[in-house]
Amino acid sequence: MLCPVSGFWMDIGQPKDFLRGMALYLSHVRQTSPERLAEGDSFVGNVLVDPSAKIGQGCRIGPSVVIGPNVIIEDGTISFTRVLSLL
Repeated sequence: MLCPVSGFWMDIGQPKDFLRGMALYLSHVRQTSPERLAEGDSFVGNVLVDPSAKIGQGCRIGPSVVIGPNVIIEDGTISFTRVLSLL
């Protein structure tokens, strides 16, 4: 018996594969729920920011960045293709 599955799957066992998977997921979010992605002068491309994160002034973030809960980005930070999260 086959069970229909929606979405996508990929092996993300290596860091390069995890980053690629994240970029693919963010592209999917852009197509399906673009309002979830960050907008403004500080953001380039697909960037997902948790509402509790604090972004400093003069930052340049993106493309393909996920910023998790309670993360603080200092003024003037440049970040690209990263997952930033507190453990």
